[in-house]
Amino acid sequence: MAETTSALFNAQYQAVGATPGGDQVPVVLDLDYSGPCSLGGSVTVTGRYATGADGGFSNDFTMDACRDELGTLDGFAHEAATTTGSASAMTITGNLVFSASDGGGADCEYNLVAAVDLTTKSATYTGTVCGYDVTPWFAD
Repeated sequence: MAETTSALFNAQYQAVGATPGGDQVPVVLDLDYSGPCSLGGSVTVTGRYATGADGGFSNDFTMDACRDELGTLDGFAHEAATTTGSASAMTITGNLVFSASDGGGADCEYNLVAAVDLTTKSATYTGTVCGYDVTPWFAD
């Protein structure tokens, strides 16, 4: 999961950086980016990214043999987040195939929801990753 999160974050970062006005805050950007991954393959990111007190994003990622130092990622993911006042919510859905540089890997379906209360600094996670219920992973 860490490898996938890293790849999605890097792809989003590239898409925001490649969009005119992406260095201004607060900002609302419509993303439409296709480009190379650090060690080969490509990534496409489309969606919307907004910063500020009530910011968020809704992005679609397509990875085509997207390779970095951790391995290679193929597939599709949708990632969305909203922040309103003291509440933040994020979802990741899709199916990604990860082949690790060390020979490991996984073919995983994602259906993950995270809710964060910024006042109490608490979070809850629900859903599944690679067929596993994530709720026990984050239980107190």
